[in-house]
Amino acid sequence: MLRPAPRRGNEHVACSEPEAVKNNHVAKKGDSLGGESDVEDRSISVLMEDTNNDDLTKICESDWNYNPSRFLWLLLFSAIAECVTTCYTPEIRIINTSMNVRATALNILGCFLDGIFYSLENSARGMSFSFTKEFRSAYLGVLTSYSFMVDHARALSNESFQYGHLYIPVSLYAGCLSFFCGRFFAQRFPRLHIAPKAYNALISFLQTNLITLIILFISLTILRATFGPEGFVRDPKDPQFVGDFKVHDGQELLLGIFMSCSAILWSEHIYDRLRGARAYSVDWSSLGCNALSCFFLYGTYTTKEYLPEFIEHNLLMLKFVSSFCGSLSCFSACVTHISLLWTDGKHLAAVLNFASQTCVAFAFVNLLRIRN
Repeated sequence: MLRPAPRRGNEHVACSEPEAVKNNHVAKKGDSLGGESDVEDRSISVLMEDTNNDDLTKICESDWNYNPSRFLWLLLFSAIAECVTTCYTPEIRIINTSMNVRATALNILGCFLDGIFYSLENSARGMSFSFTKEFRSAYLGVLTSYSFMVDHARALSNESFQYGHLYIPVSLYAGCLSFFCGRFFAQRFPRLHIAPKAYNALISFLQTNLITLIILFISLTILRATFGPEGFVRDPKDPQFVGDFKVHDGQELLLGIFMSCSAILWSEHIYDRLRGARAYSVDWSSLGCNALSCFFLYGTYTTKEYLPEFIEHNLLMLKFVSSFCGSLSCFSACVTHISLLWTDGKHLAAVLNFASQTCVAFAFVNLLRIRN
């Protein structure tokens, strides 16, 4: 977008002789007032400069929001996150408990990565927006899951009511601590302090080559799941079906990628629509995505109660719960918002957002316990 170049402050402006006399008279009048007019002019100039910078930032954000490459990054990061979480992350559980260590650790790890990449974005303020924003939205959106936290708290509450409900605030608090650790790591680690020119050169290199590397990784993972031995995606002893059709590893991976990519686009749309909603200092964008994902989760379990033969071993429903609902939710986003409010000294607003996210989770945990 082309804009007229602003006139420099020290640039000479030619004027006629009467205008010069008039200007000289005004200048003397300002001097006689003790320089108050000059101070006021400088204040107005600074205010106008700050306003222009804010407008330019909003224009850059608006242009980036409707940039087609943004959606390409969203889809690529969603797909690679689904590949990593499905195929390359081991299943870890604590003996004699139903605690899912793997998914819980992914939520905490996602908040740590969010703190790192938020600091990188913050250090590049004033420069062009890059794919780091889409990494936080898509990759971490798939890697972390608010709906999983609710569903897992429901499963834990079947063993112990207090243990299950305590899992929610502990997970959110651990996510906030992990975000702070990520920011501290990014700020203290010397190699992450990149000069603006080096940062732009690195971003240009990655934007040129990273797409090829991501597509290659996703393609090789799909080929391995399709033509390799069974067990790469799911335990061969736990077969899944869509109707009477048995689904193999490659087909399940493609279904999960489709579910995650669709959910991320939905989540971005909802988040952009509700971004300005800050009634009572609550971030309604992330809260709305989280509540909607839990509502879909509740609807799936309700359908299972009335149509058990349709849900049992039906991969569509399983992937809808794990991939679609998990990617639609915004666990890392809500944790980041709470953490930044606390860092900015808005402790009451941070506590209010923490309480709202916790209350929504408690409400759906109790609804799911009734259904199960």
